[in-house]
Amino acid sequence: MKLSLYSNAIDFIEKGIDDFIQGEEVQENWFFKYAIINISQGVELLLKHILREKHELFIYKDIDEERPKKTVDFSTAIKRINNVYDIKISPKQKDILIRLRDIRNDYVHYEVKIDNYHYAAAIISETFPIIDQLLRTYLNTKLIDEVSEEIWEEFIKIERIHRDYYKELKSKYNLIKLGNEVLFCASCRMKSLITIDKTVKCVYCDKQYSSLEEAIAQLPVDKVKIQFIEGLINEKKLQSLHCPECRLSSIVFSEELEEFLCLYCNENTLFHDDIIVCSHCLKTSGVIVRETDRDGIIEQYGVCLNCQHNINPDSCDYCGEMSFHLNYLEIDDYDSILDNGAPERVGMKLCDYCYYQYKKRCNTRYSFE
Repeated sequence: MKLSLYSNAIDFIEKGIDDFIQGEEVQENWFFKYAIINISQGVELLLKHILREKHELFIYKDIDEERPKKTVDFSTAIKRINNVYDIKISPKQKDILIRLRDIRNDYVHYEVKIDNYHYAAAIISETFPIIDQLLRTYLNTKLIDEVSEEIWEEFIKIERIHRDYYKELKSKYNLIKLGNEVLFCASCRMKSLITIDKTVKCVYCDKQYSSLEEAIAQLPVDKVKIQFIEGLINEKKLQSLHCPECRLSSIVFSEELEEFLCLYCNENTLFHDDIIVCSHCLKTSGVIVRETDRDGIIEQYGVCLNCQHNINPDSCDYCGEMSFHLNYLEIDDYDSILDNGAPERVGMKLCDYCYYQYKKRCNTRYSFE
């Protein structure tokens, strides 16, 4: 087996994350011992790799020697990075990393003392945003891209991880909240979404969503998703309908997507024949709603989920039939010629049958005969 300096660093960090996950699950101090040792070792190798990316000699303690062999120690690596790179490791980040290093040295060279697993877990947890910052700043990558998908899925379930990353991100960004909950990204599961104009972007994994509705619809199905759906509908005062699949009041019209979407099922679950054009906003955002009264009589009415106007059946301009399904169009009226000799453009609303007949004869003059 052969590992490069960088692969060796990531291997130690990933093993440390695995120990950390197991320690959180069983609340056993021994796992945190090995998590601290492995993560600290991985960070030291990562710092050396960052230096070597700048120049291969920078990882050595005495770079003036003809054939240097001894590499820099932990604290010297941090100091040298700050000397050779424009972007610095902050004093706060340095203190956290050095404390982790010191605890690791005690465990390896002296004795192990962990009185409170929460304390040990907190020391490890606050290191991860710094590791991610090192990867992003100096190597143009991120932790989620370097560890296995299985490790990341378990890692991101730990609540204290969310707290430490959120603490770091909220100081830089105006993160999206619905009610009292911070919305998380469906792709990386991080609480790291911001709005840019009408779109939504994850500042951690760079995933982009065309709308807030899409960001919520792509979340995994669970109780938390229902809370976000309710929060979105209340905050944006959206008109919603019951979904025939999940039975939740979760169907909305997304103006950005220009289509209906069940926020829970993440698809349009309406029947095609129930979707109509709104006579007010002229978008295909109306729905025929059918309700049965106590006597079993079915009542139907139309409602627009975009502009929230009620839609009543109207008469076809050609046959006079009352219908919810009217097609709005402009056609050339050759019976009304303008001064320039062109036919006048007139607006019409046609039922589906008359619209079909019109389309069959659309190359002829304005006539259904």
